[in-house]
Amino acid sequence: MNMDGKQKRLTSRRALVEDIVSGSYFRREGFQSNYLVTQRGQRLSRVKIVGTVVTKFVNEGETYAFLVIDDGTETVRAKFFQDLENYEKVEEGDLVLVIGKVQEYEGEIYVNPEVVRKVEDKNMLSLNLAEIARELKGLEEDKKRLEELREEKPDSHDEIFAEEVGIERAEAILKSEDLDGSDLEEESDDEDTGELRKEILESIDKIDEGEGASYQEIIEDVDASENDIDSVINDLLTDGTCFEPRPGKIKKL
Repeated sequence: MNMDGKQKRLTSRRALVEDIVSGSYFRREGFQSNYLVTQRGQRLSRVKIVGTVVTKFVNEGETYAFLVIDDGTETVRAKFFQDLENYEKVEEGDLVLVIGKVQEYEGEIYVNPEVVRKVEDKNMLSLNLAEIARELKGLEEDKKRLEELREEKPDSHDEIFAEEVGIERAEAILKSEDLDGSDLEEESDDEDTGELRKEILESIDKIDEGEGASYQEIIEDVDASENDIDSVINDLLTDGTCFEPRPGKIKKL
């Protein structure tokens, strides 16, 4: 957070769609932003992708829509909840720039768009891939440096590496080495959080009589601390499972 109490806007980073959808998603508590670690070692919270719209979908009530974006490596869904203004700006077949937060729901990695813009310059896709290639080359050089430090300073290589490349970049590279292992459980959704999420959704269903369930009623109904409930509700709002029809009320989509 900044000194004035406002949360700093995260930098958007370019990435291949295949790396985004095959990455591992980490949820964090409080005001700390969730993020994704790719198998190449990128740490992503907000992404910038360039690709072609291959599918458009909107539900009957026009409260939910998505675009399927293909950048030539893989496809990812850009999901819209309630506000469909950006969705309506583009059509199937358009080359688009999408900037938004990476989210995860029931195992699917998707993008919650903040910016969707049609790209007229067809060279933009190649330019975007060139920028990503430079980023990935930098990651490979950092990984080689990490291996050198492991040989030279076996007792302190992690600390030295973090000082050289930055703590967050170092952590992402180290985590990417074990994406198929069990060391990633620390920050990922654990069994208790999943159970609490299920209880809160059941509580919303029980309480909601048409205008949503009030936060206070949920807190009184669910056997968990207010902080834990608030954290899960924030996740439900962020990943689009629920929305706020009006202040103090939460409703399932």
